[in-house]
Amino acid sequence: MTLPIVGIVGATGTVGTALAEQLHASGRVRPVLGGRDRGKLDVLARRLGAQTQLVEVESARSLAEFCGACPIVVNCAGPWSSVGERVALASLATGSHYVDVSAQAFQFVAVQREDLATRGLRFIAAAGSVPGLSGLLPRYVAESAPGRLGSLRVFLGGFERFSPAAAADFLGGMGPDHGAPFAALRDGRVVQRTLDRIDGLDLPYLGQGIAYPYLSRELVAVALRLGIRRLEAFHVFPGHHTVAALSTLGHARPSETTSPAAIRALIEAADLDMAGKRPVQLLLLDGESTDVRGETRQLRLFVKADDGYALTATMAQCAVDAILAGGVPEGLHDAATVLNVDDVIARLDRIATISLAHVQPGASFVEEGTV
Repeated sequence: MTLPIVGIVGATGTVGTALAEQLHASGRVRPVLGGRDRGKLDVLARRLGAQTQLVEVESARSLAEFCGACPIVVNCAGPWSSVGERVALASLATGSHYVDVSAQAFQFVAVQREDLATRGLRFIAAAGSVPGLSGLLPRYVAESAPGRLGSLRVFLGGFERFSPAAAADFLGGMGPDHGAPFAALRDGRVVQRTLDRIDGLDLPYLGQGIAYPYLSRELVAVALRLGIRRLEAFHVFPGHHTVAALSTLGHARPSETTSPAAIRALIEAADLDMAGKRPVQLLLLDGESTDVRGETRQLRLFVKADDGYALTATMAQCAVDAILAGGVPEGLHDAATVLNVDDVIARLDRIATISLAHVQPGASFVEEGTV
């Protein structure tokens, strides 16, 4: 049987390698490893028994040759501020389906939606951890709730080292186009400057940390689609070095927040906070719903993984599977809104600890220190 080919641009990066390993282990596709470093490609190819092809994201010809040989292309190269829509446009030109692990659908401005529909192509954006899984998990809570989910509180955080591309994408993703700090959703509308930073937050596996309120565009869109009227979201930083670096960058000019110096500062701060610790990523959601009898019920979701990059790779694999199964409509979509929730949870269960439980209404999700 001939296996479908899936090309990975940026295959030797942290996420690309994790995705290549997962696709190879599935036995359902034939990954083609794309990258610019022949030595690294050969090492990975020997381990997986996979085909390789050199590809330069700055070269339209090189991208056309790579994408033209792959019915499905997954872009793991970054950061978005450097790569942009190059791989997506090459995929469109060659008639390949496309998955992006970092950029959200609204960031694609050169890709014409009408062209995708006309050519029967499926493009899935934000098929990663944050954004991506962070927007899909509220759907899981809502679908599991006994009644309409009215309010939701989200905590995202952990210990993880940043690659240069991941650091740049993280900083870019904190910009005004992606969300608003200290904001919350109240009665279905975004209210600015309504939340405070939480110091001394105590979360399982992380210990005490700092919760920084940040209402993402992704979460707002998902909440409104689900009819959630009240939403709060926090990035949790277990160490003070990362928070100090982000605070300094918060006072910089927009053009400086993703500069090489800023990226280096974030990487070094995260490394200091990681000293002596093992990587861990947590996604914690607390939702309240009202059942048919008018009673308030509280539902709590806990997701823990030892590797945040593996979470991103898993979301990308789910996107590939959905395209192959024909479970995604033609056009451009964010993974959080288009992937099947049950399929993603089943896949996540292989690499993460997932707990979904009913708790007493009003029960605190976390032990809070000074607010």
